[in-house]
Amino acid sequence: LPISHAIPPTLALVDPRPRVAWWDESNRKWTEDGVSDVDVDRDAARLGFSTTVLERFAVVQSRVAMFPYRSWHVRPAPPVESDAPLSSTFSSVIVSVETNSPALGQTPVEFEVGDGWARLANADELPAPTFVALREMRDVRLPPEALLAELSRRGVHLTPEARDAPFVVETGSKQSAAGVDDGEGIGAGIATKDSANERVACEDVGIIAPGYFVHSSRWCAREPFGTGDLVVRVAEVRDPNLVDPVDVRKIFANEHDPREWRPDRYDWGMRTLLRNERGCAFVDVKDSYASLDDSVAVIVRDGRGERVGAAAVRARREGRTDEGSSPIPAPVYYPDARSTLREGSSRGGRERMDDAAASATATTAETLRLLGVFSFTREREPEPEPEPEPEPEP
Repeated sequence: LPISHAIPPTLALVDPRPRVAWWDESNRKWTEDGVSDVDVDRDAARLGFSTTVLERFAVVQSRVAMFPYRSWHVRPAPPVESDAPLSSTFSSVIVSVETNSPALGQTPVEFEVGDGWARLANADELPAPTFVALREMRDVRLPPEALLAELSRRGVHLTPEARDAPFVVETGSKQSAAGVDDGEGIGAGIATKDSANERVACEDVGIIAPGYFVHSSRWCAREPFGTGDLVVRVAEVRDPNLVDPVDVRKIFANEHDPREWRPDRYDWGMRTLLRNERGCAFVDVKDSYASLDDSVAVIVRDGRGERVGAAAVRARREGRTDEGSSPIPAPVYYPDARSTLREGSSRGGRERMDDAAASATATTAETLRLLGVFSFTREREPEPEPEPEPEPEP
């Protein structure tokens, strides 16, 4: 039996192969049994399919079509007035996530987050025709949970849960929104972060976001860091008018050390923070590193070993230090990210963090937690540098 139905104007079909299922009441699940020849006429905005059953039908899409995120960052929203003073407090921030959806390509999904509300900040920039369904949401302000639930209802699901992790693979979705296997099998999945540590890390980001750019790190999901370790890269906002995405890309592509600042550089450098159950500490980690120094692994392993602190002193005294090695300073942990960054922040940076409303920073933290940015981000490996061409023989 052929069936044709108009595609609702509020629905974004993000899967490249649309799927239709019907509700199997006896088994309490959606199933595609008996449904075939699914086709979409995007010009006419109609969905057609054939079926051997007559039941309640629905378009089913993968819960993990958008995951893993390729990267994410938080930046202050630009001030309304271009002559805003340097120490002015930003009224909102932008949370940007680059998804794994082919329909979006490299276009991120961006949310403006304020005090108790969030909105889809770049609705008009999302690719047409797939995401035209979201354009009417450009000025809709809702609590983060309500906004993300509405996006999910419209076909853009950005609130992953731990149960989704086994189905997330680098190439995209393996499980439909209704729990229907798409026939491609299930990948190895990904390991999620400890939920308590992740919540605290999101709170850290929310608190420092008014004064700092915060960017994901590819090392967060790689050894030596484990499920209890959360890693982010941060850079202080020194000019409230230089907070565009291009500014963020330059800063975190360069990864300048703040101690190497020069007057000809417009950015003030980047540092990397580690957050775990012991607190927050600086670590020598950059995305451009092909591998990490052994000292990072020592720090992650509770800072214990013969090259750390008092143990290093005893090892040197007893002649047990490896030839040519130097002692590793014990990591200095602070209770949170703000106290970690305070000493090295400018006066303007400290004021922006201190003056931000607690309810606004909590809204940012809740948005990040709902998006699952720490557990569901897998950044690409850096491109290898090309080998030099051999010199021509004389």
